[in-house]
Amino acid sequence: MKKVLLSICCMLLTQICTAATYYVAPSGGSNSNPGTISQPFATLQKAHDVANAGDLIYMRGGTHMPSAQTTITRAGTSTARIRVENYPGEVAVVDGTNIPSNPGDPYWIVRIQPGGNYWHIKGIEWLNNHDGGGITIFSSGNIIEMNNVHHNGRDSSWASSGIAVGEWGSNPSNNLILNNDVHHNRDIDNGDADGIEIKHSIVNLGNIIRGNRVWRNSDDGIDLWNSKQITVEGNWVWENGFDDSLNPLGDGNGLKLGGTASGDGQHTIRQNVVWKNKAYGMTDNLADLSITYHNNSMWSNPSGSFFDDSTGPGVFRNNMSFGSLGSISSSNTSFNSWTVSGVTVDASDFQSLAFDSTCVLGPRQSDGSLPNCPFLRLVSGSDLIDKGTDVGLPFNGTAPDLGAFESSSADTTPPTVSITAPAAGATVSGTSVTVSANASDNVGVVGVQFKLDGVNLGAEDTASPYSTAWDTTSASNGSHTLTAVARDAAGNSTTSASVSVTVSNDTTPPTVSITAPAGGATIDGSPAANVSATAADNVGVVGVQFKLDGVNLGAEDTSAPYCVPWNSASTTNGSHTLTAVARDAAGNSATSAGVTVTVNNMPSC
Repeated sequence: MKKVLLSICCMLLTQICTAATYYVAPSGGSNSNPGTISQPFATLQKAHDVANAGDLIYMRGGTHMPSAQTTITRAGTSTARIRVENYPGEVAVVDGTNIPSNPGDPYWIVRIQPGGNYWHIKGIEWLNNHDGGGITIFSSGNIIEMNNVHHNGRDSSWASSGIAVGEWGSNPSNNLILNNDVHHNRDIDNGDADGIEIKHSIVNLGNIIRGNRVWRNSDDGIDLWNSKQITVEGNWVWENGFDDSLNPLGDGNGLKLGGTASGDGQHTIRQNVVWKNKAYGMTDNLADLSITYHNNSMWSNPSGSFFDDSTGPGVFRNNMSFGSLGSISSSNTSFNSWTVSGVTVDASDFQSLAFDSTCVLGPRQSDGSLPNCPFLRLVSGSDLIDKGTDVGLPFNGTAPDLGAFESSSADTTPPTVSITAPAAGATVSGTSVTVSANASDNVGVVGVQFKLDGVNLGAEDTASPYSTAWDTTSASNGSHTLTAVARDAAGNSTTSASVSVTVSNDTTPPTVSITAPAGGATIDGSPAANVSATAADNVGVVGVQFKLDGVNLGAEDTSAPYCVPWNSASTTNGSHTLTAVARDAAGNSATSAGVTVTVNNMPSC
């Protein structure tokens, strides 16, 4: 049999995927453009249609007037969300006036459909959707942060809330509604437009509503109808169920925490400030499962601070009620302003009862958290100080104060935090690099958020030891900066010194070529032929798999020289193609050029 050495080098081209940045402009854009800063898209929908995990969509300043609902179906990942943000130094306003009516299923300004997971929408104003609400979520792992969502739903008889999660059994989980202003959303009948709602979410859990200001929505401020195990913490909720002239509209509860479904409730409600809503401050609304209420401040809600039905009696600790208490069937009410001996709540307990534009509606802090102002904070000497019990939240003094705020001996000391791994100057690679930090505080650290190049890396870690796993393959090769932000319960935060590391993932595939048999050779089956190849890689080849007509020929050869015996007697006569696939430890692979041979097995005697 004639054997000719054939040396053919075949390179498999690969593309290193890096996150893209797209731009959407309120004027001068076109969806035929490439979406660059000089040639922006015209609509968020177009930017969505091309976005992939880790991409950033900048909304340029000015008023965007979409003519259709933005429907989100594409997905990011837990470590590489798709982000929608204002362009730095600008404010984007998305006005839904031109979005058409759709009877039976009203359009929202933004609708995140099932499967549209891991989006982060931040810092944008959403308003004037006449027939639907602002943002609705039917998926999981999303963050809705620092948005201003208002004056939606005026022509709608339902689906008209500011921010909605989980309507009609979609059961989204692990969504975070963070530091938004949600107000003046009003439906045509005044009975459906809540500020923030998470409804019909019994199965998938882990949703959080934190740090929002919610006021003057026509129905309830926060509505958890037929939902389970939601955390509602650190929100300010007032004057829901009223218009700007304080005329009564819908139900008007500050927080509605139950509905008609079996197995709803079991929420954690803590450190909220709720006042002057039309009806109750908080009502369990016949929720089946017990709700936990810790350190809430309630003032002047006409029907009462709380309605707690015997269906699922709540657990009340460290709450402050100023005004009508309401109706509480639970006996589990130790350490609250109405049960602690010797405590009387009146106006003299507070630094201020004024909630105006300079305080409650004043500018948020730089990280988006609620403003520091004297409203409903305790004065020195108040008999509400140190009258609570430890429920796991940080406190000053000998015991927690009653209500949402700790007393004037406020914690102003920020945490300390430093990254412990990886080391500065390290070279990292792979799908699970541990990023860790040490953090401490004079009272207690409540969370550490790691950041990669200024963008959140994973979720905040709320328990020591503080760490997160980093999939470096989602980052481009080269220099990157890691930081960690530690925060305490008083709102103090510290950013660690940055640590620069170099990502160096092997993205170069091996080279491989078949050396025998030669192209055009005839194989007659006597004797058995050896199929051989040469392969090389910038790091190292871990194996070569030979293939006959695309099907594995023998086992992978894991050491040089690379070859496999081939008994062509089991192969039909005629033309056949041999290839070799080489792979390296990083998962890169290359396939050689095909070598065509002719099988002409000798007939047996």
